[in-house]
Amino acid sequence: MASASDAEARQVADLRRRATEGHVGAQVILGTLYESGQGVLPEDPVEAASWYRRAAERGHRDAQLNLAMMYLDGRGVARDVAEAATWYRRSAEQGDSVAQFSLGSILEAGADTVAKDDAHAAAWYQKAATQGLASAQYRLGVLYAEGRGVARDLGQAGAWYRRAADQDDSDAQTSLGILLTPSEHAPGDIIEAHKWLNLAASRGTHAARRARAATLRDALATRMTPEERVEAQRRSIEWHDTEGVQRR
Repeated sequence: MASASDAEARQVADLRRRATEGHVGAQVILGTLYESGQGVLPEDPVEAASWYRRAAERGHRDAQLNLAMMYLDGRGVARDVAEAATWYRRSAEQGDSVAQFSLGSILEAGADTVAKDDAHAAAWYQKAATQGLASAQYRLGVLYAEGRGVARDLGQAGAWYRRAADQDDSDAQTSLGILLTPSEHAPGDIIEAHKWLNLAASRGTHAARRARAATLRDALATRMTPEERVEAQRRSIEWHDTEGVQRR
C-alpha cells in the first residue's frame, strides 16, 4: 500500500508537470510550496522566485505580488526595491489591495532607487483603502493629517482613521484618540478620545505603542469628570462586545 508521502510526491510530480507545461495556477502553487517548504518539497526561495516569475510574466496577479515581496525582502533574489516596486505596480494595476498598499509604502518612504512621491503614495493608498484595507486607511489618514501628497484635511484624516480603527488597527485607534483630544484649537470629543486610546492601550500588538496609548489615555483621564470616565469605559466595553460579535 502506498504511503501518504508517496501519494503527496505523486501530486507534486503532477503539479510540476503542469507547471512546466505552462499552467499558470500550477506555477504559483509550486512557488508557494517551495517558498514555505511544505510537504515533500524543501524550502527553496530561489526555486520559489523562479516559479513566481514565470507566472508573473504571464500576468498572474498573486504571482506578481509574491515576487515583489521576495525582491523587497531579498529572498531567493537579490534585494531590489525598484524591482519590487515594478512587480507591486503590475499587481496593483490589476486591483490587488495589498500590492497597492505596498507600492504606496515604497513611494512614501522612498529609497536609493525609488524616488519619494507622497502624491502617488496617497493615490495608491486611496485605492487600497477604498477596498477596505485597514493599513492603507491608516496611512492615508496620516497623509491627510500631515498634508503630504494631499491637501491637509483633518476631517478626512479622522474619517480614514476611524475606518481603520473600527477594523482594530491600534495605530489608527491611537491617532484617532489624539485627533479627538480637545485642545485650544478644537473642541474635540474627550469621551471618544479616551475610548480609542483605551482600546489602543489594551489591544495593540507592540508593547511600546500600547504603553504610549496608555500614557496618553491616563493623561486625558485627569481632565475628565468621573461621569465622563465611566461613559468612556462603557463605550470601550461596548466596542469590544460589538467587535467580538462581528469576528465570530
